[in-house]
Amino acid sequence: MPFDAPIRLGPFTVDAVGRLAPRDPAQAAGFTVRFRGRLVQVGLPPAGRALSVRAVLGRVPSTAGEGAARRATALALLARPDAALPPDWRLHLLADHRLALEASLELALPAGVATLVGTVALLLLELAPYLDELEEAGLDAAGIVNTWPG
Repeated sequence: MPFDAPIRLGPFTVDAVGRLAPRDPAQAAGFTVRFRGRLVQVGLPPAGRALSVRAVLGRVPSTAGEGAARRATALALLARPDAALPPDWRLHLLADHRLALEASLELALPAGVATLVGTVALLLLELAPYLDELEEAGLDAAGIVNTWPG
């Protein structure tokens, strides 16, 4: 069934062939997905060719009680040189002991929905082994606040 393009879809416009672009070129547009209990924020910048991805991955355990050993294991994992991340990923240890990820993904805009979803899905699949290690070290999604600071 044909439609009159472009149409509005939340903060996006969809053109006649199904490509998404920010509705207001002066403002970023975005969406969120959940992956393994974590909220992942994906933003399309107002200009440029990269998606921004932000997520809180877990919380470094407290030193109270049984958390002390898990905390040492978690911090040792984060300090390992062989735990190198892809060059466009950045980890931040936040003031409240949450571990946050920021990443950038190249994407030509406007992009088709399949391209957009596929690009994000590939990042999540690439993130999965890191989450496995973090969870084994005690940085799981339980008890984290799934919001980005600020």
